[in-house]
Amino acid sequence: MCKAVKLCAGLAFTSLLLACAASAATIARLSLDEMTGRSELIISGEISSSFTAWDAGHKYIWTHYIVTVENTVKGAAGRSVEIAEPGGVAEGVAMTVGGATGYVKGEHVLIFLDRMPNGYLRTAGLGQGKYGIDNRGRLHGVALKDADVVNTGASNGQTARGIDGLTVAEATEHIAARIRATTKGVR
Repeated sequence: MCKAVKLCAGLAFTSLLLACAASAATIARLSLDEMTGRSELIISGEISSSFTAWDAGHKYIWTHYIVTVENTVKGAAGRSVEIAEPGGVAEGVAMTVGGATGYVKGEHVLIFLDRMPNGYLRTAGLGQGKYGIDNRGRLHGVALKDADVVNTGASNGQTARGIDGLTVAEATEHIAARIRATTKGVR
């Protein structure tokens, strides 16, 4: 690759990173109902592996995580589910996206997952859709900086953080009750 092409590619990539960082500066705080309603899948399980790869157009790098599913709260999940978050390192190129949610092999989580236009499942509401599960089976939401999350008034005071501290079983029943309430009468 000639130096001019490498320079142009580097400048384009830098511009993309700056744009992503700027666009991820603030996000709307989602209520539990909003998070539940927009999620295609809500599952709990263990992160069993991960890998990074370019997307089909070789434009963006994604880190893919395989979740061994222990419980499905919403949707139809198999024994494992592949989720993807933007960013990572592939072929010696690093890409960072502000607000992307990371996972660690062996981590136990309850996660709300949205389907992206590219077909990938991604954590809903950026970090708002990820809950770590401690060794007592209790949920702990990802800490988001208050400056990064803004209340839009749509949540009526009931944020998704309302399930923090609950056991997985308690949270599952709470979420399932919300799903039943919103689909009651819909056939």
